[in-house]
Amino acid sequence: MLFGTLAKKHVKELMYRLKEEDEIGFSKLKEEFQLDKSYLSRLLRELESENLVSRREERENRRMPKSYYAITENGKKVIDLYELEQEIRENK
Repeated sequence: MLFGTLAKKHVKELMYRLKEEDEIGFSKLKEEFQLDKSYLSRLLRELESENLVSRREERENRRMPKSYYAITENGKKVIDLYELEQEIRENK
């Protein structure tokens, strides 16, 4: 469920971070957020299944593929939702 995914810890920060660059590698996100590899992978898969992020794989010399993530148009709308939430909180 979309709102359940959006409410998870680190998702808001991940979405804002993905908005900052065209594309970010999994390793860079793991390093910046200091998250467990499997937890980060699970979060990104959920965001991808909700069509909020897209993933691209790049293979170099038959090694394990490197994954790169980008925010989608729907993901950008989620940023608007987060900003609306902040505005509502400030206007209480």
